[in-house]
Amino acid sequence: MFKDRDLRKLCEDSFENVKRDMENLKVKHTDQQKEIDQLKEKLLNLYGILTDVQAQNADPVATPEPKQERKSKDFVVSMKSGKVHQRECFFARKIDPRHRLLFDAKIDAVNEGYAVCNACA
Repeated sequence: MFKDRDLRKLCEDSFENVKRDMENLKVKHTDQQKEIDQLKEKLLNLYGILTDVQAQNADPVATPEPKQERKSKDFVVSMKSGKVHQRECFFARKIDPRHRLLFDAKIDAVNEGYAVCNACA
């Protein structure tokens, strides 16, 4: 049988091993989370590129009108995020039509309390 001293030493060693293993797992988890975040960012960028390519292929002859001649609403607001985007912004295309507001000018949306999108500012 173990003596009290031996049992105590065994428990301390076991505890230290578990503690070291937990620290190693935490480091691995953090590294994996960083990798997941990087992959999400790459996927989002690829999705944006794909969306742009699909839009170009849908109507390859269409050319954008000069801004001063446009008659449609040029700015889109997401009622969920509270952000105002240019119509061509990647994030504007993702806004659900039920949560979309249209504005002629960015200043009109800003005056109503909406923040400007960082991507298309």
